Amino acid sequence: MPSSSHPDRRAFLQGALCTVAGLTLVGGCSPDAPYDDATLMQPTLLPTLGPTRVREIGQAYRRATPAESTAPTLRAAIARGAQQLRGLRWSPYPSLEALITADFTDGRVVFPAGWMLSVNEARQCGLFSLQG
Repeated sequence: MPSSSHPDRRAFLQGALCTVAGLTLVGGCSPDAPYDDATLMQPTLLPTLGPTRVREIGQAYRRATPAESTAPTLRAAIARGAQQLRGLRWSPYPSLEALITADFTDGRVVFPAGWMLSVNEARQCGLFSLQG
């Protein structure tokens, strides 16, 4: 006989099934775009380098990488990188800082306008440079 302080097997299995279903549902509802536009359009370099320099870096990156020269292609490239770093579908997306750190760790760097940046930093600068 099960004691009142321990769940029986049926209660345990029901709880486990609800947990798995909940995690699957949350992961299945994750947006394709892991970061909102406002976040992407504000590179972390902006306060340090200023808008003029960040815009120059973004323009240089877009010129050097024509396949990522529009806002949709830049956003999609950042999202792909986040998805790869994320791994499992139900795990959370990494922060932009974690994405940038992973770029440096894995040697994904570029040199737009003479600056060494992670690819995703440069992509953010590219998005910033497209603002009016």
